[in-house]
Amino acid sequence: MLHLDHYHLQGGTSAVTLHATGDGGVAGCALVDTCQTQVTVNDIESPIIDCNSHVTYDLDSTLYTPLTASTLAISWYDNCDWNDITVHVPGGIPTFGCQDVGTMQQVTVEATDLAGNTATCDAYVDVQDAMYSCSPTIASCLATETFVADPGCCEKYIDQSDALDNGSTGEHLSFMMFNNMPRVGTTTIETEVNGFGGTDKCSTEVTVVDDQPPTIHCLGYAHYVDLTSATPLGPYDLAHASDNCYDTITPTSVSFQGGAVPTFGCADVDTTQTFTMVATDASGNTATCDQDITISDWSFSCNPTVASCVSDLTYDTDPGMCSKDLTGLENDLDNGSTGEAISKWIDYATADVGTSTKTLRVYGSNGSEQCTTDVTINDNEDPTISCYTDFYYDLTSYTRMTVDNVISSASDNCWSGLTKSIQGGVPSFTCADVGLTTTVTGVATDASGNTATCDTTVTVIDSYDNCNTPSVGNPTVASCVATKNYDADPSMCEKDIYSMDASTFDNGSTGDNIMISFPDWTNPKVGTTAISVQVHGDGGTDYCETQVTVNDIEPPTISCWDQSIDLVNYPFLNEGCMVSAYDNCDIYSPATISVDGGMPTFGCAHVGTPQTVTMIATDASGNTASCTLTVTVSDDTYSCSPTVASCVSAKTIETSQGSCYGSLTEDELNDGSTGLHLSFMQANTAPYLGTQTITTEVYGSAGSDHCETSLTVIDVEPPTITCHDYNYDVGGTAYFGAYTSFASTLASAYDNCWLYGTPADAVDFQGGEPTFGCADVGTVQPVTMTVTDDSGNTATCDSQITVSDDMYSCKPTVASCVSSLTYDADPGSCSKDLTNFVNDFDNGSTGESISKMLTNSWPYVGTESLTLEVTGYGSPYMDQCTTEVTIVDTEAPYISCVSDITYYVGMSAPLEYWDIISSWGDNCCGDTTTTLQANDVSFGCSDIDTTHTVTGVVTDGSGNTATCDVPVTVLDTTGCCAVIGTVPSPPPGPSPTRDEVNPPGPSPTGPSPTGSTQSNGDPHFTTWTNEHFEFHGQCDLVMMSDPSFADDIGLDVHLRTKLVRFWSYIKTAAIRIGNDILEIEGWSDANPARYWINYEYQGELNEIGGFPVTTTPRGGKERKYTIDLGSKYPGQFILVKVFKEFVSVKVMNGSEEAFGKTVGIVGDFKTGKTLARDGVTVIDHFAELGNEWQVLPSDNKLFHEVGKPQFPESCIMPEDPRGERRRRLDESEISVEEAERACAGMKDAATIKDCVYDILATQQLDMVGAF
Repeated sequence: MLHLDHYHLQGGTSAVTLHATGDGGVAGCALVDTCQTQVTVNDIESPIIDCNSHVTYDLDSTLYTPLTASTLAISWYDNCDWNDITVHVPGGIPTFGCQDVGTMQQVTVEATDLAGNTATCDAYVDVQDAMYSCSPTIASCLATETFVADPGCCEKYIDQSDALDNGSTGEHLSFMMFNNMPRVGTTTIETEVNGFGGTDKCSTEVTVVDDQPPTIHCLGYAHYVDLTSATPLGPYDLAHASDNCYDTITPTSVSFQGGAVPTFGCADVDTTQTFTMVATDASGNTATCDQDITISDWSFSCNPTVASCVSDLTYDTDPGMCSKDLTGLENDLDNGSTGEAISKWIDYATADVGTSTKTLRVYGSNGSEQCTTDVTINDNEDPTISCYTDFYYDLTSYTRMTVDNVISSASDNCWSGLTKSIQGGVPSFTCADVGLTTTVTGVATDASGNTATCDTTVTVIDSYDNCNTPSVGNPTVASCVATKNYDADPSMCEKDIYSMDASTFDNGSTGDNIMISFPDWTNPKVGTTAISVQVHGDGGTDYCETQVTVNDIEPPTISCWDQSIDLVNYPFLNEGCMVSAYDNCDIYSPATISVDGGMPTFGCAHVGTPQTVTMIATDASGNTASCTLTVTVSDDTYSCSPTVASCVSAKTIETSQGSCYGSLTEDELNDGSTGLHLSFMQANTAPYLGTQTITTEVYGSAGSDHCETSLTVIDVEPPTITCHDYNYDVGGTAYFGAYTSFASTLASAYDNCWLYGTPADAVDFQGGEPTFGCADVGTVQPVTMTVTDDSGNTATCDSQITVSDDMYSCKPTVASCVSSLTYDADPGSCSKDLTNFVNDFDNGSTGESISKMLTNSWPYVGTESLTLEVTGYGSPYMDQCTTEVTIVDTEAPYISCVSDITYYVGMSAPLEYWDIISSWGDNCCGDTTTTLQANDVSFGCSDIDTTHTVTGVVTDGSGNTATCDVPVTVLDTTGCCAVIGTVPSPPPGPSPTRDEVNPPGPSPTGPSPTGSTQSNGDPHFTTWTNEHFEFHGQCDLVMMSDPSFADDIGLDVHLRTKLVRFWSYIKTAAIRIGNDILEIEGWSDANPARYWINYEYQGELNEIGGFPVTTTPRGGKERKYTIDLGSKYPGQFILVKVFKEFVSVKVMNGSEEAFGKTVGIVGDFKTGKTLARDGVTVIDHFAELGNEWQVLPSDNKLFHEVGKPQFPESCIMPEDPRGERRRRLDESEISVEEAERACAGMKDAATIKDCVYDILATQQLDMVGAF
């Protein structure tokens, strides 16, 4: 038979020995011969390379490892030795700039094997700028911006600090506005922009527009305007206004719509007119309200009092009176007098018979006036008369018949001028008439010619019978003096003459024994009266008359009473109220009253000064009497004293202490206002700073008036400033202008006129803002601060600045490394733990409180550039440098050989290394070669019964070797050495496949006393009874689930697999215990750890569901997470292991109490059966089992993001999970033997099988680390 000494050849040309074995025709004999052939194996298969889909690169090379081909590619391998692959970036490593920040850049990486075959993949580089060198902070503000004032305010509150930003650039910008409440108007506002790239400032002209109308309130009731008021109508009388900008509203801000103040005339009196009042603020916003104005004429200037009388009137006397009482007849005299509320009365309302001029006084609301009427009083009333019934006329008596013998009494309403007579004259009788009876009519006639009559029966008698007796003596002849003059008796209007001797009237009467007497007994009244004188003698009786004149020389009696008048309301004197008079002749002719000099008139000059008026009473005889009265003249309506306001035109005052308002007394602006009982009221007694018009209302007895003053309020009060000591950090962020005005940080100020807080630019440095540097650190610098208010008043204070370097900007962190170092690998390791050798790398790094660490403290054998990261308090706080580090492997590999071996000539094939070496290993696992000191060890007949020593050799990648010797005894038990010749052997058959050598499927081992189960990398699953199976597919799987775990807090373990060509691996594991979820993901580099706790990436990880969690890094590729269940289940753990991209989950020492009720892809705890979800059906087809336990929507959601596929999509299966994969395994560069040797340390055959398979599938010997 024929066979080769090597069936698996490396690429290139190598000698292959053909062994020919035959029996030489002798049954049972094995004769051997050999020959060699130079076999050239050409590698035409491209390598496989897998690129990193997310590589972070920062423009600051100190933050991340520089880009290399090995950082861009995750893994690569070749059908030939993967160590002989070169990886590079065609065209060189690209350079990136600021334009690339934030983008993912595609970089093509090429792998080339020794045969020149190439493969490429695309890596994606996330270009970052962590130090923001591409993003300096540049402030850009709007040049101008307009806001509308906030409702009800005169300011705009800008609540967005970046409201004025106009595209400031930088990273992580924040904004601070130094004045976020600008008032209406234009204000320069500075905005400070802070970012990771520094600080900058810009300014904006901010205009705040007031679009809010003022508030205006009209009176709400009609306002009365009098046409003759001394106070002109002002808009502020009708409405008052307020505004959000209150200091811009003054009384003059209110006006009539249209501007002009309305004027009114008499035609408007008693009308109500509606006017629109307008309030206008400083921004021109307006508001209106309607106000009614009722026009009145309180002084009735439109309705003056005008008296008008008829020219004459005629009346009859009142019954029984010689006069007419005109009271109540004023309207008869009136001829259309006009005026407001007029009243009329007549001076001396009693009019005597005859014609007299009567004065009609007309009083109205607007004064009084008078006119006259000639009033004629006619006496049409007859006198009253009474006669004697009978009268006996005795011819012998001495009495002649007179009117008094007939008329017993007569009276008249007018006494004066009443006469009595006998109709037809006094009759005369003679003796012939004696005995006759005659009717005599008496007549009474008054001065107006009215008459009354009565009759008397006259009987003529002659009691002495004289008619029959002859006369004796001379006849009697009466002769009287013609006239007599007398003065009326005192207090009388007549002269008592009947007490006189009648003979005094005689003027030579003749007769015998004459006797003179007065036949009538009526005294003569003032005036001339005919007095009858009777002369009786012996010769009879005769009569004569004397004209007696009675003179009234007695003055009347007069009494006066003082008077009071008002120039407007009662401007006239009433004579009837001023005086009373009596005269002795009043009954006949009353005295007339007059005013000496005429009735006086009074004006404003007489107000308040007593005026003397002389009254004169004159009787009918011209006798006079006088008296004086005092007239008090008043001006109750103050028509002589109108209120006239007069103010100073301009005045300047200072603000009150501590206030931005001035203070005015009520009459402070008065400048000689006139009127009575004046009082003053300012429209604004606390005027604000600045110039404004102040209205003063002047109130007096005659009304009110106003005047205006231009008032300027000035502020001479300096502000108050308080300084604060400050610690200035030359390199910190809380420095000048960082977050607020540094000046306002060092000093706070107050001013009486700062209503809205301290303005941003009010506080400043005297002499400019100081600068401090490293030379000033540790010193105290005095700084004088100054504050200036809006009026230019200033104040200063001193602040002490302690200069520090809290951020150590004067001590920047500077890394300095030695150029190279060399170390031996740690015993038993293919790497060197440099954790405690950091100082070896340092070559004098400087900074404040620096600490040092290596970004990779576990370098593998070989030479690589390691980065020393130096961090300190200084800025920059971190710096890096590199050292070329060589790790030398000086440790010999491990080798173990069989104890001995027997070689049967003719029966045994030539010895191979696996016949001699039973196991081997190296600290740098996988990179070893196993040989015998001779390439081909075969023995022949000459060696029979001898013992040979065969040496097995293991050489690691660094050339270190280990050997062991095995004694070989050569025997010939068949007698083949007696036969000469060779017999050809049949051609060799196909090499056994991996599946035929180690068929897949669960290992037939029984359950362990304490349950363990696991899922490993290239998905190898171990049931609770330690049976092994594989599932190659991509989906989310339920490894195990038990809602009753740990007193019903529950347990879920889900796995996420990823398909790679013809095989898959576990990429991520998620574990829920109680309310906590821990998700762990594999990565090409196990540092930093990639995990999520309760969906938070790299959150604080101390426990899950109350069970402690520890994490242990193992070099740069491996990390372990241990969940200690001991507090509930002593000695039990859940171990999650990450090796590169591969994740495994293993339960250690699981008990039935803890895991007896779990279900999932790893099967039943007690039986190890791979059950379906129904808990009954056993599934032996593991592709079906994987799809059965795909995560369903009803299962808990554990992964932080959704991966494909998701149910109802089935798991994604490889296209040819066995055939193509087998072919590729057969063609792999790493042999089964090499894989088996690498996995020899596994605990059982099934695990060794899984390990070997994963190494062959990935072509990476270090995959042994995943187990």
